[in-house]
Amino acid sequence: MHFVEIPEGRHTLTVYATERGSYYDLDSSNWPMFGTVYYYGFNKTGSSSVSFTIDTTPPSVIISSMKDETYSESEILLDFTTSEPVSQTSYVLDGQENVTVAGNVMLAGLSCGVHNVTVYAWDAAGNAGTSETVFFTITEPEQECDPFPTTLVIASLITVAVVSVGLLVYFKKRER
Repeated sequence: MHFVEIPEGRHTLTVYATERGSYYDLDSSNWPMFGTVYYYGFNKTGSSSVSFTIDTTPPSVIISSMKDETYSESEILLDFTTSEPVSQTSYVLDGQENVTVAGNVMLAGLSCGVHNVTVYAWDAAGNAGTSETVFFTITEPEQECDPFPTTLVIASLITVAVVSVGLLVYFKKRER
């Protein structure tokens, strides 16, 4: 037997079986002249049940604490909700490795700049749900988030100037 189009949810299937029959018994103590025939009828009934759940819908995941905006802290709460109980949750920050978490988590040590985060959740049936990816920017008031490496450039310029002056002095002495 093949069942199709069973809706999602919890179901119980019960199978019933009934056997009806009869048998004859011959009392042959007076055989061949006389005998008694006994007729017996019977019904045997039994059943068996099994319960199961159909679940093909992934959980929906919504990040509620973060928006596509700029934050002045390097530590942000990743607060998310799911539409059903889940067996596992994780997040991916900036395309790095998947980090398994037991629930909401604090994202700490975020560097200045643009970041993105996506949350994943799996229900007991193994269906995976994914949140929308949230893009956000971190700036810190104490330090300016300068994508241009100012310190490195200044150090390089000083090094070039010192080497240039040294070479100029060296060649001036050789001319004499």
